[in-house]
Amino acid sequence: MPLIAFLVVFGVGEVIETLLSQIVLIKVDFPTDGRPITAVVAHFVMAESITVWSEKNNAWPLCGVFISMKKIFVVFLVSSFLFTSCPVDLSLSEKEDSIVICSWNVQNLFDGVDNGNEYEEFLTSSGWNDKQYRVRLAKIETVFGYGELSSASIVVLNEVENEGVVQDILSLSSFKKRGFSYFACAGEEGGAIRIAVISRYPIVSAFVHSSVGMRPVLEVNFNFSGQRLCVLAVHAKSNLGDQEENISLRAKTGEIIGGVASSVQSEDPGAVIAVAGDYNECAGDGNVLRGDQSWYVFWEDQSLSLSAPGSYRYNGQWFTYDNIALSRAAVDAGVESGGILSTIYGYPDSFSSRLLSGVSDHFPVWVRLEL
Repeated sequence: MPLIAFLVVFGVGEVIETLLSQIVLIKVDFPTDGRPITAVVAHFVMAESITVWSEKNNAWPLCGVFISMKKIFVVFLVSSFLFTSCPVDLSLSEKEDSIVICSWNVQNLFDGVDNGNEYEEFLTSSGWNDKQYRVRLAKIETVFGYGELSSASIVVLNEVENEGVVQDILSLSSFKKRGFSYFACAGEEGGAIRIAVISRYPIVSAFVHSSVGMRPVLEVNFNFSGQRLCVLAVHAKSNLGDQEENISLRAKTGEIIGGVASSVQSEDPGAVIAVAGDYNECAGDGNVLRGDQSWYVFWEDQSLSLSAPGSYRYNGQWFTYDNIALSRAAVDAGVESGGILSTIYGYPDSFSSRLLSGVSDHFPVWVRLEL
């Protein structure tokens, strides 16, 4: 089914200034591979050639805006180094024989501009503004200087308002110095919050998978010297409202994850899969991670000494909601709960828009993976 897709070019530098802010219309046919929702990815090279990405070729998505077949989700892929990011394969350096993947629910990170989808407390009429937003960004930058988070190469973020917020994170000085130049972002049409994956390494491809009434699963693929890493970013249904319906929606998320994982492993038996994000259920509950597939879950690894018994605390109880399940064992993993992340009692220091205090009601989690 043909659909007009929009490719928006981003970049920096006077040399390429005349090539920026171009909007190119391309007509594409969406792959009919049976996946629930598939975003077609376009390839930009030197502002002169555009090709359509499909699973049958190895084109690199460097930047752009992509609209899904059902017009429900949008995926953004950005590179600020358009002319130096062309190689199809990025090897780990001699000093990097492993990578750190992090997942963090940043708790409703909204900018200071109204676009009509904000929660009421983050409207300018409620007193929310850009200055307060920038303070939150500074706190996020501080957190990513802690422990293993400072070594993270791929980060899954839950509850960011939009792609502009993700770009603002990548514009923070420490993220730029560490080489974070790529991201994918997805969410429901009209939804207030999105999921995002940011990376120091080029994104080979990105797909959005979903069904009616649920948040999408964002698939982002990387290539390390021929080794495929498939990150499935999730933000499963919360526990607000009817519990049977919530469990059913999380089970649908699990069905999608299971289907994508099976497809990836069938296509590439050596691929490594990471399911990262806020599951909104504890490890072992069996909805987001189905029992018919084998996953390494760091929360269940008794050999680890974790700094907190969970990533989220509510009504006096800890929950292991934030997770990074792997198709192979991690060499190390943990919860970051230090510094400004914690209250004096060691609990997540939730952000309060009323008091303008705190950081997030979730702790970040991380895994170190050998590739």
